[in-house]
Amino acid sequence: MKLNDKRFWIFELLIAIISCLLGIWIWGEDVELIATFLISGAMSGLIGFKIGHTSVLKMSFAVWLSYNIILTGGLLLLSIGKQAAIQGYILLFGFMLLIASFIPFLIISWIYFRTFMTK
Repeated sequence: MKLNDKRFWIFELLIAIISCLLGIWIWGEDVELIATFLISGAMSGLIGFKIGHTSVLKMSFAVWLSYNIILTGGLLLLSIGKQAAIQGYILLFGFMLLIASFIPFLIISWIYFRTFMTK
């Protein structure tokens, strides 16, 4: 993986768009939370591209798992100092997003492999 590789940046853009859309769709318009979704999407795209560039399922699983781990950790960091009940809701939200986000990441990985890796 090179930073001047155009395929990497296209994959990062797709993951960032999906992660921001998931954040807006589920959470709303809070800028702090959307930034957390975007940062976790960028970091998971980097991890998924580095680990799973050999198969669609490996890449989508790596992106999906790292996205949810990073996002749940980031949301828990944002909830420090707030009410204790909010942390439970954040973990519940992380579990719901864990279920709902696999299909979009699988589709993005499939589109990426179909477009760039078959040539």
